[in-house]
Amino acid sequence: MNGAASRPIPTGAHVQTNETARVVLVGERRSPEAVLSRHLGPAFDDYRERWRLADEFIRRPDWPLHLDVDTNYTCNLRCVMCPLGVGGFPVAYDRKHLDFDLYKRVLDEGAANGLASVRLGLTGEPLLRKDIAEFVRAARDHGLLDVMLITNGHLLTPDVSLALIEAGLTRLMVSIDAVRPETYRRIRRGGELETVTRNVHAFLDLRRRLGSDLPLLRLSFVKMSFNEDEQSDFSGYWSDKADYISFQEYTNILETESTRYFTGNRVRAPRFRCPDPWQRMSLFVNGDLFPCCSDFGRLAPMGNAGETSVGRVWRSEAALALARLHQEGRWRENDLCRRCAANSTAQGGSDD
Repeated sequence: MNGAASRPIPTGAHVQTNETARVVLVGERRSPEAVLSRHLGPAFDDYRERWRLADEFIRRPDWPLHLDVDTNYTCNLRCVMCPLGVGGFPVAYDRKHLDFDLYKRVLDEGAANGLASVRLGLTGEPLLRKDIAEFVRAARDHGLLDVMLITNGHLLTPDVSLALIEAGLTRLMVSIDAVRPETYRRIRRGGELETVTRNVHAFLDLRRRLGSDLPLLRLSFVKMSFNEDEQSDFSGYWSDKADYISFQEYTNILETESTRYFTGNRVRAPRFRCPDPWQRMSLFVNGDLFPCCSDFGRLAPMGNAGETSVGRVWRSEAALALARLHQEGRWRENDLCRRCAANSTAQGGSDD
């Protein structure tokens, strides 16, 4: 991978940019939506329509369509853009692993109320859990359609890949962020690019031998000042291997004064509104529920799944008020939303 020739985004590829300025490259070979629709049928199409209606602030469902689940608050790396990696995050947790029975109780409730997808992994590295395939299997056994897992890839051995495939994983998301080994080591401290690259290729070989489309492979790249010149090489190397590639701007979760990680080309989002409170909730290791996938949301949990139902939290006045703020474009009235936007891709959601 080191020294890959610089190539532009492939002709015919579809590039999407949403209001938070996340950029997703979808390879022309394989549209993720089309592949999953073919495998999962009308139920998946119905779910994506419900997602669209929520994304456009037209209809908020009675229960989250999606859950982000942190299976563990532990990691084998210390990445420079992660609160677990750099330390100093203002919330401390005694519990490091999500109770599997609590997870299953949440799935019981969700399956009865329209939950369609789950992503395993928020801050911690889910492959550190020896039972991670059982988390996947439980979601599929409950009838969830889209079951995702995000990983740094270091523990993605062929045995683990096979277990995830057999459990029914639909999307595997591997975060890489570099094409040069020295850049990778600078970002993902404690990791080696060669290991991750080898594991990803082994996963693709296994999936090919099994004759399977799933799980779809997404590779992710967080753009920072010292890796942005590798973005084109990253696309050039991986675009004909991964099913899709995502690029995302650095988020300054610790709100440091230093801007050394920010690129000089941050995208403004003058009409920014976040659809997360209309679509999803996040479940943390101690059972806390927060209203989005951002680390900032973790500073204001809306309830705890060990003490109350997810549906009750989702329909609480606090959750409904936050949803209205974003629907009406008044999100700046919420301190955490304002701080999130100011320190992430929305660049403060400025109006100019």
